[in-house]
Amino acid sequence: MKIGLIGFSGSGKSSLAEIAKRSGFRTVDTDMSLIERYGVGEFSSIIDREKDFRSMESEVIKDALNSDAQIIAFGGGFHRSHKSFENVASSSMKLIYLRTDFDDIVERVKDRPLFLKLGIEKYRVLFEERMPLYAGCADFTVDS
Repeated sequence: MKIGLIGFSGSGKSSLAEIAKRSGFRTVDTDMSLIERYGVGEFSSIIDREKDFRSMESEVIKDALNSDAQIIAFGGGFHRSHKSFENVASSSMKLIYLRTDFDDIVERVKDRPLFLKLGIEKYRVLFEERMPLYAGCADFTVDS
């Protein structure tokens, strides 16, 4: 069985995956895989082109699902509405939603490109839009 970590950017998915990796689990962090595959410059610039970004992300998710990873940390945009959701849902993966307070998120992401681009109010709107999407597809919810 595979475990998928979902939640808003800054909820701790990558950190938890790193702890799992150090503990001997096979992990994939889809954001890190995107950076490794396309480079940090491309990753930062493609955020502005949602359709292109999601297409690249879908390829990385497909590869992660086909890997021997036991734990996959998905990017913050992964939820029930993501075009790769059906592939994940059909994989019998258990999804854990890392629910995090908005103020904690802001403290963690205040220097990240998407936060800087959107500003706090638009970021809050995005956060509030996604919360029910994560909760609606999670098998388990953990406060982080």
